[in-house]
Amino acid sequence: MVRDDRYIFVRFDNFAIAKDNSPESDFLEVRFSDELGYMRETENDDLMERVNNNGQVIGFSIFQVSTLPKDKPLFAQLASVSS
Repeated sequence: MVRDDRYIFVRFDNFAIAKDNSPESDFLEVRFSDELGYMRETENDDLMERVNNNGQVIGFSIFQVSTLPKDKPLFAQLASVSS
């Protein structure tokens, strides 16, 4: 785990988690791969999918994490686009 005043980064065998604690960049990112990819919108404005060039989900980001209600979980379905 790497931690400083702004970021927390944890790497596991099959995924990595990064959290930015700064007020202007309040987000949590989970990545299942170090593969290059891009962010794609979802139905939820606070959630973006990270996909590779084949459209496979390789991670996701949740924005405004600190403002999410603690008593109401965020549910989302990540979709892959097959080529």
